[in-house]
Amino acid sequence: MQELEKIYEKLCKQEELLLKLEKKIEESQRRREEDYAIKQKEQQIKDVLYEIKIFPHYTGFKYLEEAICITVENPIVIEAVTKEIYPTVASHFKTSQPSVDRGMRTAINSAWINGGFGETCPINTLKRLGRKPTNSEFIAIVADYIAGI
Repeated sequence: MQELEKIYEKLCKQEELLLKLEKKIEESQRRREEDYAIKQKEQQIKDVLYEIKIFPHYTGFKYLEEAICITVENPIVIEAVTKEIYPTVASHFKTSQPSVDRGMRTAINSAWINGGFGETCPINTLKRLGRKPTNSEFIAIVADYIAGI
């Protein structure tokens, strides 16, 4: 009888270990899927910035990419660009908030000058705006476009 009890205990421990292993596998799979979704969104943001003629050689490219990504994940932050987005982006890239602002403005201005908001622009709102958007307008419009893809 004692032998059966030992076997039963052993089976219970093995079942417990299997359940823990299954849980870890599911967790790992979920993380991989989340990582893939994040990478996919990042690639969509890059693609849109390219189409708008904002290229990676501008420092503002990476700042805009990060700001748009933050806004896609949490749209409410667009209401506090200078209090939420700029500090987060500046901290991420170890730079100052004025540098983030200036880099974004330079990249957006370049796209405006080079016709990035013209007929080839994938975002109708930017085409119809009729003027160069502010940093926060640009981030909001592109984030809204990406979220809708």
